[in-house]
Amino acid sequence: MRQSPSFPPSHRTYNKRILNHYHHFQLSSSKRDEISSLDKLLNVKTSSDEFEENIQGEDINENNNKQKEVRVYREITVELSTDEGADLSIRVQSASSRVICRTRRTPLGIVIEPTSRGVEVVEVTDIESALKKGDVIRAVSAMVPTMKYPKNNILMGGVGRPGFDRKIFTIRSAMEIREQILEEDDDIEAIDKVISNEFETCLKAIQSNARAGDYEVVVVVERILT
Repeated sequence: MRQSPSFPPSHRTYNKRILNHYHHFQLSSSKRDEISSLDKLLNVKTSSDEFEENIQGEDINENNNKQKEVRVYREITVELSTDEGADLSIRVQSASSRVICRTRRTPLGIVIEPTSRGVEVVEVTDIESALKKGDVIRAVSAMVPTMKYPKNNILMGGVGRPGFDRKIFTIRSAMEIREQILEEDDDIEAIDKVISNEFETCLKAIQSNARAGDYEVVVVVERILT
């Protein structure tokens, strides 16, 4: 049974059940390669190795007479190393939403589940955690296996060494997913599958940090202020 270093034993059975519903959805080739590298690091084999499911979304603005929807974005720069960062533009639910970035080693002291809102924090198990119940995960860092080539080796045709690159994986909210794959009758089953995909990607990314050598995890969440 797979065990997540970030969640209590009661969540591991749930994690295994969700793993059986993992699907790709319109991922770029580079993103597929990174997720495949995480699979190899974590020794995971999923049903997506056998098939892919492509769901074509319909144009949200089919009726030109409808008032144009106002979309709210939050900009954030995530520090991945001393000399490297990632600029993220995150589509949030409303103007009352805030984007918060926190860094911590696993375990993160939270329990997450795929819900009608996306990948949501449903329980905080560590009172020192800066995350709160109801936060929605929007990005998480991962250590992706790669080959490292010193500059001199590249010039002289030397051999590289296995290493890791720190990457940031964005996690779509349920709202974004609905906007992208809306169909005639708002296909709930298709939406649930894609949310499960985002949930699985999030778990893999978190777990990779511990497998690669106890690295800190960068977590970006969306929080609605009331």
